[in-house]
Amino acid sequence: MIILKSTWIAAAFSLIMSGMIYAGSAAVLSPSPIDRFAGHYILVKDQSEDVGQAIRRATEGMNFLLRTVARRQLRQKAVSYPSFAMERSGESFSTSLAGEPALSLPLSGTAVLWNAPDGETVRVHLQPGPELVQVFEAKQGRRENHFALSSNRQVLTMNIKLTSSQLPKPVEYRLVYQRL
Repeated sequence: MIILKSTWIAAAFSLIMSGMIYAGSAAVLSPSPIDRFAGHYILVKDQSEDVGQAIRRATEGMNFLLRTVARRQLRQKAVSYPSFAMERSGESFSTSLAGEPALSLPLSGTAVLWNAPDGETVRVHLQPGPELVQVFEAKQGRRENHFALSSNRQVLTMNIKLTSSQLPKPVEYRLVYQRL
């Protein structure tokens, strides 16, 4: 009788513990709204705006010398990458460009320092929500990447806004990416 009772207790304890482990795993693995952005994307050029035209629109009111310098600098900042990947890992969300180090940002929105592909160190933070926003702040200005998914989650639209006190108006353009 004692053996049966202890076996039953051990079995019950085992079931309770496995339920707790399962429940704990479910809590850790439960999807968050940001998870829907995870994936690999490729640029759809014919649905995206021309970055060069956006730069020209933003700088057209500047004098010739300043405009020439500003356009050259903006072309370095306003890049349309042919492809990239996004993924969540624990409490971070990262963006990876081919051949570049991944940008991993805390989901909490805490800013981090990051070395941009052009070599500049910038402050970056994430604003998760219905649309995902990456905010880059540097000495000369600010860049915001606003990511929005189509209802079927196959098309990612990236609205970019570059601002600077040295520009008469922001550089704004839209890039469209297809999920692979």
